Amino acid sequence: MKRLSHALEQHRQVMCHNDLHPDNVRKCGLNVLALDWEYAAPGSAYFDVAAALSGWPQLDEQHFVAAVLGDEYSPHCWQLAKCAYAAVSWNWHWAAGLTPGTTEQLAAIRHSMAIAS
Repeated sequence: MKRLSHALEQHRQVMCHNDLHPDNVRKCGLNVLALDWEYAAPGSAYFDVAAALSGWPQLDEQHFVAAVLGDEYSPHCWQLAKCAYAAVSWNWHWAAGLTPGTTEQLAAIRHSMAIAS
Protein backbone atom coordinates (compact mmCIF):
# COMPACT_ATOMS: atom_id res chain seq x y z
CA MET A 1 0.00 0.00 0.00
CA LYS A 2 2.92 2.32 0.69
CA ARG A 3 4.09 2.03 -2.93
CA LEU A 4 0.59 2.80 -4.19
CA SER A 5 0.24 5.94 -2.10
CA HIS A 6 3.76 7.06 -3.01
CA ALA A 7 2.99 6.67 -6.73
CA LEU A 8 -0.21 8.69 -6.37
CA GLU A 9 1.61 11.40 -4.40
CA GLN A 10 3.90 12.01 -7.39
CA HIS A 11 1.05 13.81 -9.15
CA ARG A 12 -0.19 17.28 -8.32
CA GLN A 13 -2.01 17.31 -4.99
CA VAL A 14 -5.44 18.96 -4.83
CA MET A 15 -8.08 19.57 -2.16
CA CYS A 16 -10.07 16.34 -1.99
CA HIS A 17 -13.49 15.74 -0.49
CA ASN A 18 -12.75 12.04 0.24
CA ASP A 19 -16.43 11.17 0.89
CA LEU A 20 -18.25 12.32 -2.22
CA HIS A 21 -21.40 10.25 -2.71
CA PRO A 22 -25.02 11.11 -3.56
CA ASP A 23 -26.00 11.91 0.05
CA ASN A 24 -23.25 14.56 0.16
CA VAL A 25 -24.26 16.39 -3.01
CA ARG A 26 -27.11 18.83 -3.60
CA LYS A 27 -28.15 20.51 -6.82
CA CYS A 28 -28.99 24.18 -6.55
CA GLY A 29 -30.22 25.54 -9.87
CA LEU A 30 -27.40 24.95 -12.35
CA ASN A 31 -24.84 24.53 -9.56
CA VAL A 32 -23.81 21.47 -7.61
CA LEU A 33 -22.94 21.79 -3.93
CA ALA A 34 -20.77 19.26 -2.07
CA LEU A 35 -21.67 18.84 1.62
CA ASP A 36 -19.97 17.20 4.60
CA TRP A 37 -16.32 18.12 4.18
CA GLU A 38 -15.33 16.25 7.36
CA TYR A 39 -12.73 14.10 5.56
CA ALA A 40 -11.43 16.83 3.25
CA ALA A 41 -7.66 17.06 2.88
CA PRO A 42 -5.00 17.65 0.26
CA GLY A 43 -4.43 14.51 -1.74
CA SER A 44 -4.64 12.71 -5.04
CA ALA A 45 -7.44 13.68 -7.40
CA TYR A 46 -7.24 10.10 -8.70
CA PHE A 47 -8.02 8.67 -5.26
CA ASP A 48 -10.87 11.16 -4.71
CA VAL A 49 -12.41 10.22 -8.07
CA ALA A 50 -12.09 6.50 -7.24
CA ALA A 51 -13.84 7.10 -3.91
CA ALA A 52 -16.60 9.13 -5.60
CA LEU A 53 -17.22 6.48 -8.25
CA SER A 54 -17.64 3.80 -5.60
CA GLY A 55 -20.62 5.77 -4.29
CA TRP A 56 -22.10 6.25 -7.75
CA PRO A 57 -21.94 2.91 -9.58
CA GLN A 58 -24.43 4.20 -12.16
CA LEU A 59 -21.94 6.80 -13.46
CA ASP A 60 -20.00 6.02 -16.61
CA GLU A 61 -16.45 5.58 -15.31
CA GLN A 62 -14.61 6.62 -18.47
CA HIS A 63 -16.70 9.74 -18.99
CA PHE A 64 -16.48 10.83 -15.34
CA VAL A 65 -12.72 10.24 -15.09
CA ALA A 66 -12.08 12.11 -18.35
CA ALA A 67 -14.28 15.03 -17.24
CA VAL A 68 -12.66 15.36 -13.81
CA LEU A 69 -9.01 14.55 -14.54
CA GLY A 70 -8.88 15.97 -18.07
CA ASP A 71 -5.45 16.27 -19.67
CA GLU A 72 -3.71 14.98 -16.54
CA TYR A 73 -5.32 11.54 -16.93
CA SER A 74 -2.91 8.63 -16.63
CA PRO A 75 -4.32 5.08 -17.06
CA HIS A 76 -1.62 3.74 -14.75
CA CYS A 77 -2.46 6.20 -11.95
CA TRP A 78 -6.15 5.50 -12.41
CA GLN A 79 -5.59 1.77 -11.87
CA LEU A 80 -3.44 2.51 -8.81
CA ALA A 81 -6.13 4.76 -7.34
CA LYS A 82 -8.89 2.20 -7.86
CA CYS A 83 -6.75 -0.45 -6.21
CA ALA A 84 -5.84 1.82 -3.28
CA TYR A 85 -9.45 2.82 -2.72
CA ALA A 86 -10.63 -0.79 -2.80
CA ALA A 87 -8.08 -1.69 -0.11
CA VAL A 88 -8.96 1.32 2.07
CA SER A 89 -12.68 0.63 1.71
CA TRP A 90 -12.21 -3.04 2.60
CA ASN A 91 -10.22 -2.17 5.72
CA TRP A 92 -12.67 0.57 6.77
CA HIS A 93 -15.61 -1.83 6.57
CA TRP A 94 -13.69 -4.55 8.39
CA ALA A 95 -12.69 -2.17 11.21
CA ALA A 96 -16.30 -0.99 11.51
CA GLY A 97 -17.42 -4.58 12.09
CA LEU A 98 -19.12 -4.81 8.72
CA THR A 99 -18.69 -7.52 6.13
CA PRO A 100 -16.59 -5.81 3.48
CA GLY A 101 -17.12 -8.38 0.75
CA THR A 102 -16.45 -11.92 -0.30
CA THR A 103 -13.18 -13.83 -0.10
CA GLU A 104 -13.09 -13.62 -3.91
CA GLN A 105 -13.26 -9.82 -3.76
CA LEU A 106 -10.45 -9.76 -1.18
CA ALA A 107 -8.36 -12.02 -3.41
CA ALA A 108 -8.99 -9.65 -6.34
CA ILE A 109 -7.88 -6.66 -4.25
CA ARG A 110 -4.72 -8.47 -3.17
CA HIS A 111 -4.03 -9.49 -6.77
CA SER A 112 -4.51 -5.91 -7.98
CA MET A 113 -2.18 -4.60 -5.28
CA ALA A 114 0.49 -7.12 -6.25
CA ILE A 115 0.26 -6.08 -9.90
CA ALA A 116 0.27 -2.37 -9.06
CA SER A 117 3.27 -2.55 -6.77
